[in-house]
Amino acid sequence: MADYRKNRVFKTERRDIEYPLWRKKVDASIFYDKAILIPKFAEKIWDIPNLFKGVFSKKDSKSRIKITFQGVTYVGFLTDLNGIRRTGSYRIWLPSELSDILKEKFLMTFMRDLEFKLGEYDSDEDNRISIEDVIPFNEFIDIEFDSKKKEVILTAHYTQQVVFKNLFSKILDSTVLKSIALELDGKSTSSIVKSNWRPKLDLTKIPDQPNVIYFLLDEVNNEFYVGEAKSLKNRLSSPRPEIPSWSHFRYNVLPPIFEPYRLEIERMIIRDFAVLMPSDKTNLKKKKISDFKLTNKKIDK
Repeated sequence: MADYRKNRVFKTERRDIEYPLWRKKVDASIFYDKAILIPKFAEKIWDIPNLFKGVFSKKDSKSRIKITFQGVTYVGFLTDLNGIRRTGSYRIWLPSELSDILKEKFLMTFMRDLEFKLGEYDSDEDNRISIEDVIPFNEFIDIEFDSKKKEVILTAHYTQQVVFKNLFSKILDSTVLKSIALELDGKSTSSIVKSNWRPKLDLTKIPDQPNVIYFLLDEVNNEFYVGEAKSLKNRLSSPRPEIPSWSHFRYNVLPPIFEPYRLEIERMIIRDFAVLMPSDKTNLKKKKISDFKLTNKKIDK
């Protein structure tokens, strides 16, 4: 006889939970504060006060923890807030690169928060509107804690189906979304927005980007090129005789205050690469880097 009980098992429920778990509703604090406030019940089940009481600063070596998400482990911190909040006295601090990854994973919550910041939902102090009432949905992240290893394990439990998936993916892959977030945070005048490598065909699929330093790659001929442009699409829509068969591109959008220095920045970057890679400038003393590994830990996404 067939066992119909298996049909009662919901796909959203997990069977791989190893440590005490808190299922948290995803909110903007993960994206902007890069932090998670631990509620009182989780403090108890994770034995947090015994492990982190009196650890008030991320500079304290005792605050260091491991945070694992999607099989990758990052360095994070857990600090004591010295009882300043009734709802919780401890906070998990996320590294910037993980916060950016969570923005992509929980894209709908991130986009909804941008809508809230761009709109006037909070303008009437007497009748403030919740953005969750206007755009109702919730996404959830599972947070486990291994007290022996001081390791936080994050698992995306539920993500909202993305509306207009193709459009969202293009916006996400470009620097537009990052630029909007920086502008809303008041950082657009001082922050550089970086893109990922993209195939040449994608140039027609992204919005134009102003005030950029760009990089071109020819994977067939093993050629590399650095350039600057007031308009990325205008510049790359024209032939580049120095690297005519380029196949991939990436770029950095500079803040407006850097525009007068864009050419100097380009020259500096070219010079830096010229002493590390073969080029036609034979008078520069070079160091071979193919066998070297980059050891910097702080690499912006």
